[in-house]
Amino acid sequence: MSSRVPVAWLQLVRERLRLAAAVAGIAFAVILMLVQLGFEDALISSASLHFSHMKADLVLVSPQYQYLPGTRSFPERRLYQALAIEDVVRAEPLYFSPLAWRNPVTHQERAIFAIAFRPSAGVFELDTVDEAIGKLREENTVLIDAFGTSFGIDGNLITSDQTFFRLLPNRPQGVVDLGLLTLRPGADRERVRERLSELLGSDVSVITREALIEHERHYWSTNTPIGFIFRLGLLMGMFVGGIIVYQILYTDVTDHLGEYATLKAMGYRDRYLFSIVLEESIMLSVFGFLPGLALSKLVYVIAENATLLPMRMPLGRVGVVYILTLLTCVASGALAMRKLRSADPAEIF
Repeated sequence: MSSRVPVAWLQLVRERLRLAAAVAGIAFAVILMLVQLGFEDALISSASLHFSHMKADLVLVSPQYQYLPGTRSFPERRLYQALAIEDVVRAEPLYFSPLAWRNPVTHQERAIFAIAFRPSAGVFELDTVDEAIGKLREENTVLIDAFGTSFGIDGNLITSDQTFFRLLPNRPQGVVDLGLLTLRPGADRERVRERLSELLGSDVSVITREALIEHERHYWSTNTPIGFIFRLGLLMGMFVGGIIVYQILYTDVTDHLGEYATLKAMGYRDRYLFSIVLEESIMLSVFGFLPGLALSKLVYVIAENATLLPMRMPLGRVGVVYILTLLTCVASGALAMRKLRSADPAEIF
């Protein structure tokens, strides 16, 4: 094996400009794939970020619930009925609505999302909200985030239920958009969920917070063009990288066809010649992936600062993209190998 690696390496470095072009092409494909996956994850994560900061063992939602900005309401009395179950120790109503917000300094108008609750600590897993409970009890007081973006939303506003209804005077009272239920420590959550489902009737659904988060992510990933668009970008990245690697390896095999024919005449079998091309493919996947990964991290930082989306690069995603890069390079190398079959010493010499 040690005698084969230098052959593949020497063939790659013999044409340095060709090698540089191959590395640049693969790096571009890696950047395209990582950025597409990063934006998809950021957008979908931002859509469910609200629920991640809510404290609840179980959640009450409308059976017609599809996604957060289009929340359907249900009667508020269902929350009080839920408290009839001894394992339910707290039931908090939440109210949602999009709002047009004008920046008091720049006077620029943005679409933001209003979240209202009865001001008390422990509704959100956010220390800043708990610290501002006293302020939120005052009339016409709101908390504005740093304009964390999501689908069609430029930021979020948190306020009290009383201020919420002043901002939206036409909003009907007596109905809520979400109910957060806290259970007694040690309670069987699934058993309580089943009892509540039987008690509360058909105009409300009882689910876990984790199930609600997964529902939100699934909706944006499968019921909208978002998932298709980003997966198409992923495939385009693989296609671009594959074409570049194929062209490089095909040209390399063509340029060295005489040498391959000589090796055949010396008794080397096709399997050995194919292994050289495969090793070149693997080397190219590594050489192109590393700079692509480094540049992708830079793109993530720039994109997060520009869009305020949570751009993360987990190790699992890095591994998946490298495997896709490796498979693309190997597949391209396999296609380029067909040229080796024409390396007939009798015809060339």
